[in-house]
Amino acid sequence: MKNPWLEIDLYDYENHMSLSDIAQAQYLSTVFENALKKFQPNSVAIVGCSGGNGLEKIDTKKIERIVCVDINFNYLKIAKERFENSFKSSEFICADICSAECKFESVDLVFAGLIFEYLDFQNAISNLKKLINPNGYLAIVLQLLSDSIPEVTPSKFKSLEKLQDIFAFIPIQKFKEFILENNFHLCAENITKLKSGKSFHELVFQYLTK
Repeated sequence: MKNPWLEIDLYDYENHMSLSDIAQAQYLSTVFENALKKFQPNSVAIVGCSGGNGLEKIDTKKIERIVCVDINFNYLKIAKERFENSFKSSEFICADICSAECKFESVDLVFAGLIFEYLDFQNAISNLKKLINPNGYLAIVLQLLSDSIPEVTPSKFKSLEKLQDIFAFIPIQKFKEFILENNFHLCAENITKLKSGKSFHELVFQYLTK
């Protein structure tokens, strides 16, 4: 089966996520900005970067290098067009973060917002930890289960309905246990409920060397 993320136009995705009754694009951008302010990284990677949501929040005087990773080449192309000249050093990498072929020079902070629901999180974490500097951070946003709200919020952008076929809620405790077993330390967490009724679990882990 072809990955639905390769079939959804960026226009549909960005406009869906930005709708006032969904507002997940705005939310993710704010969570990313807060992580930058709190942990003060010099280098940052956004995995599942789409068109670059959140990059506008980066203080280019403080962050010297950014890495954008996405499985959809067309998303990356647009992100590159929008932001390549905004940073001293920028990389745009088309890759599946579950694959060992996803490689780049390690960074101080990796941000992964609402991507683990669509992949094998154990493979992804095993790869990502190799790309984080010692004592660097992994900032994550996970969608929480709701009995009354569908996984993918219905909207006029019907192409996003394809994502329901690969979406799976992450068992939070199992997720935490796996990451902690991989030399990470939980240093921050929070739960946010949006006006849409959806709730999200924000976690930041620090990667500790043995």
